[in-house]
Amino acid sequence: MHIRHHKSLLAIAAALALAGCAGDMKEARFVNYGERPMLTPEQRFPIEVVSGRMKLSIAVVSGALSASEEMAVRRYADAALEQAAPVTIGHPASTKGEVLAARIARLLQDQGVAAARIRYRAVRGASAVTLSMRRKIAVTKRCGNRDKPYIGVLNSNRAHADFGCASQHNLAAMVANPEDFERPRATTPADAEHRVKGVDRYYKKTNVTSGKGEHDQVSVKEAQ
Repeated sequence: MHIRHHKSLLAIAAALALAGCAGDMKEARFVNYGERPMLTPEQRFPIEVVSGRMKLSIAVVSGALSASEEMAVRRYADAALEQAAPVTIGHPASTKGEVLAARIARLLQDQGVAAARIRYRAVRGASAVTLSMRRKIAVTKRCGNRDKPYIGVLNSNRAHADFGCASQHNLAAMVANPEDFERPRATTPADAEHRVKGVDRYYKKTNVTSGKGEHDQVSVKEAQ
């Protein structure tokens, strides 16, 4: 009789313990994330396009540009061609500073930047020539959110608070033109000459080739 009583108590205690564990996991899940649906990285860390300054500083040593500095100016010019904002060249109020600023401006123009967009500004006490231009940049929220503990997240197979943050930051840093996030680029015009040749081959039933070999030649009619 006593044995049965002990077995019943053990069974009840085990059931209560399991219910308590399930309740704790459920409570932890609700405390961390509530009843809201799963969010994607794009929803957690949306990329925004804001206006910022793109700068490049080149130390004034001899009034000339090294190979690496010249390459940096050329890359800066490529970025400037995608913008309409003026490029300001801040230079030391010295002869070497003015000479280096003039050489940089000439290099920018050689790359296609209009002379009307280039502005000069003498800076007293400066030791470098600084190029400055306002442009659009892509940004997103910072990573490293540790306000919400991971307890109950992994057990419930839900994403943690920083899920997808690094990927969104990399995408924002790699995009060539941040304005592509705001609106798509216009399509390039069709090649009318190539289109006419294709239609002409179709009606003349001319064989077309991919350029790999005679076995790749297929009749236009057969390719349909």
